[in-house]
Amino acid sequence: MMKLLYSRAPRVLLGALLLQLAVVVNHAAAAEQCAAAVVASVKATVEVGEAGQPDGQDGVRIGDLVSATCKVWPHDRKVLLAAMVFETEVEDGKHLVVATVDAATNRVLARYGNSVGEDAATAFGPNSIVIDSAPYQLAPAVRAFGIRFTSSARGASCPDGIWRDELTLFVPRGQFLLPVLQGVAMSRSEAREGCFGGSSPTLIYDEAKLAIAIDKAVSHGYADLLVNARIVRSEPGKDIVGKASTERAVLRFDGQQYRPIKQKPWWLLLHSLEE
Repeated sequence: MMKLLYSRAPRVLLGALLLQLAVVVNHAAAAEQCAAAVVASVKATVEVGEAGQPDGQDGVRIGDLVSATCKVWPHDRKVLLAAMVFETEVEDGKHLVVATVDAATNRVLARYGNSVGEDAATAFGPNSIVIDSAPYQLAPAVRAFGIRFTSSARGASCPDGIWRDELTLFVPRGQFLLPVLQGVAMSRSEAREGCFGGSSPTLIYDEAKLAIAIDKAVSHGYADLLVNARIVRSEPGKDIVGKASTERAVLRFDGQQYRPIKQKPWWLLLHSLEE
């Protein structure tokens, strides 16, 4: 993996830079139910094994809907954005489908589909995915949208790191949706002493909350992404919350995906959908 250079920039300078060079992107996420006709249309594009057969889990059948969320795309209100997760023949696996759908006819216009694994740290629940329709204008004629994933797994009993709210951006290209930015954890916490989970009275940790802005600089036809992290150190046992600091990093499009350009900071965690 390429590395990303980052710096601790003065707040005034960073604020001025963002005002001049970037369009701040707000998180416009929503979890809305999908109509049965939309679910049926999307499901018809998926091959998950012999539908209706048990997949080895009690009461669970191949093709069962695990999670579904839909939203009218503000960029084009004739289009419905949809994200769905289905059971597969693999016991510890699911099938993720992200699609754009004709709002009038329920016809799938473009889609992305991929098998995803589950483990102690990663699991899909009914509310694990929401749609982010913020105006990610990557090029004059290219508007991306996102999905945000938060695992429903309990995780380890005493982890030294926690991440959530993973953002993936998709760009329509013909009948396909391309994931140009994959799995950026928008919330990341890392223990400096002790561990998370309530069993560590000496816990000291840093928490980073990320925001993405769109830069005027362009790489391979797409705008660079400025990732800004607001970092706070906390000591729960002493009821201490430190002063917030700000760091930033840049992601550049390499023709296929957005990637770090130099040394990657601890708070910038990317999980590929292909893993």
